[in-house]
Amino acid sequence: MERQWIRALLVSLIMILSSLAGCLDAEDNTPEPVTITGDDITDNSNNTTSDNEVVQIQPLGNVMVSTYHVGELVSAVAGEHVTIEYMSQNNIPVHDYEPSVADLIRLQESDLFFYHGLGLEPWVESTLSSLGTNAPPSYMTHAMPSGQTSLDYESMMISEICEHMSEGPYEATTLVMDKSVLPEIHAEHNVHPLSFPEMDDNHDDHDEHNGTEEHDDHDDHDGHEGHNHGTPEKVIDNPVNCPANTVISIFHLEEGAYILEFEAEEENAFDMVALKMGGGHADHDHEGHDDHEDGKDYCHNTITHENYDSNEIDCETAGHVWMEGDDDHDDHNETDDHDDHDFDEATPQEIIDLYDYNNDSHLSWDEFWTIWTDDDHNETDDHDDHNETDDHDDHNETDDHDDHNETDDPDDYNDEDSLRDLFNASDENGDQLLDLLELGHFIEELGGDHNEHEGHVGYVSIHIDQEGDYGFALPMDVEFHILMGGDDHDGHDDHDGHDNHDGHDDHDEGLCHDTTTHENYDLNETDCENAGHVWMEGDEEDDDHDDESNNTIVAEDDEDISYDPHSWLDPLAFEAQLNIVLEKLILTFPDGTSNFTTNANSYKVQLQTLDDGYEDAFGVSGTCFVGGHEKTIVANHNAYSYIANRYDIEIITLHGLDPEGEPSPQDIIRVTEHINEKGITILFVEEFTSQNALNSIVEDTGVSIKLLYTMEMAPSDSNDNYISMMTKNLNNLVNGIGC
Repeated sequence: MERQWIRALLVSLIMILSSLAGCLDAEDNTPEPVTITGDDITDNSNNTTSDNEVVQIQPLGNVMVSTYHVGELVSAVAGEHVTIEYMSQNNIPVHDYEPSVADLIRLQESDLFFYHGLGLEPWVESTLSSLGTNAPPSYMTHAMPSGQTSLDYESMMISEICEHMSEGPYEATTLVMDKSVLPEIHAEHNVHPLSFPEMDDNHDDHDEHNGTEEHDDHDDHDGHEGHNHGTPEKVIDNPVNCPANTVISIFHLEEGAYILEFEAEEENAFDMVALKMGGGHADHDHEGHDDHEDGKDYCHNTITHENYDSNEIDCETAGHVWMEGDDDHDDHNETDDHDDHDFDEATPQEIIDLYDYNNDSHLSWDEFWTIWTDDDHNETDDHDDHNETDDHDDHNETDDHDDHNETDDPDDYNDEDSLRDLFNASDENGDQLLDLLELGHFIEELGGDHNEHEGHVGYVSIHIDQEGDYGFALPMDVEFHILMGGDDHDGHDDHDGHDNHDGHDDHDEGLCHDTTTHENYDLNETDCENAGHVWMEGDEEDDDHDDESNNTIVAEDDEDISYDPHSWLDPLAFEAQLNIVLEKLILTFPDGTSNFTTNANSYKVQLQTLDDGYEDAFGVSGTCFVGGHEKTIVANHNAYSYIANRYDIEIITLHGLDPEGEPSPQDIIRVTEHINEKGITILFVEEFTSQNALNSIVEDTGVSIKLLYTMEMAPSDSNDNYISMMTKNLNNLVNGIGC
């Protein structure tokens, strides 16, 4: 909002300055002539000259470009026949750049504007919108060769996951039941064969643990939703090229430590792959996602527990529940609109927040009985209110507590006396009130076999090195949950819109986590451990963060880059982009048609020669393939997907070493440890990666450093250009791979 206000002010200033500029002679904006010698002239369509004659070429106009590589396209086609200007005058990273007033004036006065697109330049859309009719003709240059599509991060991640699930490599880990000493894994390019603790030596054959039976009744791995589990942003059943009955769950995770919980009835061991999705130059912005504390109405998905900005008709048509907003959102003592939330599927804190009518932070029998009767638990109908469609019952094989009237199920309670007995049994101090801990036990008993874990249960920790979206793949018949863990998080209960109820969930000093019911309690460390739960350290340094930033696992609308924008690093894609520039230059400056066409055709020959060089090295008959070399490298920037896809090179991203900024000491330590642990001998980095950081890493690891250019910024060597830098990339890749 602040940036929009600033941009609006800048536009107003532009209007004023432009009106003043109108008083000047029109000749002031005329491009300066370019003086060249005959030897430099590549065409004679407009200027006839002898070899030694000096001529002046009058540029046809001014062309503004967003980045260095876009400028290379315009230069290749137009040469000296247009004046090329760059939006950023200081070689600022494209993701960090914001136009100044002077930049906006220059943009407004230009004849044509080219930008790459695909979200590479986050400022373009708002800038052009703010200029309105004063903006120059503007065109996106991104394009792919005919029949080829842009690479989206999700599809690339799924493809890599499925390849690893089928081919490895493997790093086996035995799960544990004691969460005080957890083995640690990482989201890396390998398969994690995981075995439950009592069956840790029966995983010799990796191919037997991907679940080959039919599991149409699986619960989509969300049977515990509502109990402080992270909710996946997306769940993909049976992705193409993965082993049969594989499910991939995608979560947005912040940097830090998490506990992974696994449950299985039959499986003794199974394979899992965890990978980070590409993208994410900038941190995700959680503002406004799933946060309806402003009293607005919203649409609630009772299966995934995600909230959407919708209208009531569309919401109910989609099978979701329309939630009326409440301007006085701090008061949760009203009983409206809660009939569709089963008591035994809510957390203790939610129940206190919603139904503690006398605000004593406890639940009395009368308060509970009101909930139970209002929630229609005494009716004989099937009480599966959380399924929008009839066929959802097939996905709840572990949730057989939906019907509270089946007298043949010992876990269901259908009369007041049995419920009162259970309530009193849970009232450990006999004060006729249930506190959070007692309420948790009460809910656990109501849940019946939902919480008994009759099959295998195991835990492992995972450390997330960089915030982003992560995919977890495993067999459908293994239940999987992500819990907050370690001291990297502040312990806020991520329960989709119920994060801040009068401060109950503000656990800056830590929280008590029940690993059986997956609930959090307001207890001190001693009482927590005495109760057999796990104490999670908080983070007092996060006191000044807003509620949105404290959610460690966030289901969000994806406003970030969904496609890899770095398509210009594929020479054939760059040729397709050259055609766009040629077409728009001719449209804007028809007098330059002959020159533009001649120059473009000449440059296409160079691009084809460049592609031939890459094919000679990495193609099916190339030197690397014939020599049997493993075409895998490690790089510090996730910008090379198009090179990897075009020439079948596996490029693994090493997180923590910012290609455009100064990494922290902690980042350098993590990168150093990773290089040593994995035995990495060559690391590919961008030209502007911190030299101080690289020196430290080389000193501690002995790793060799090679450059890969991305050309988002102008190179340090002014003699370099797209062709020369792509040639250097080719040579460095060949030398680094050893072919």
